[in-house]
Amino acid sequence: MIKAVRKVMNSKKGFTLVELIVVLAVLGIIAGIAIPRFGNIQEESKRKADIATGAVIGKAAELALANGETDVAVDKLVSKGYLESLPKPQYKADKDFVVTVTGGNVTVTVDNQQVYPDGKNYKKD
Repeated sequence: MIKAVRKVMNSKKGFTLVELIVVLAVLGIIAGIAIPRFGNIQEESKRKADIATGAVIGKAAELALANGETDVAVDKLVSKGYLESLPKPQYKADKDFVVTVTGGNVTVTVDNQQVYPDGKNYKKD
């Protein structure tokens, strides 16, 4: 029995070149599919982060208005303690959040695209 096992072990020493090439081809195909999807996931996460940050800014502006504040610009919300720090967009990193109050309704935009109260159409140009 032991001799039979040794004989089998000695006859198989490794993978053939064809087997290695097939494995590399399969790994290449998987990488080709996965990498573009990973990039899309990052962009979508940044977009959703901006929408969530816009909601925080919008709620802070609504609280400031309820407390009698008249200027609810983002930098004023920070200086008056409604926000801890000046938020920067992730999806459109070169732009800023802008708060607008119309008829008591608060709107937060980035690059003239609404992120609060409804950011579903917030996209890159």
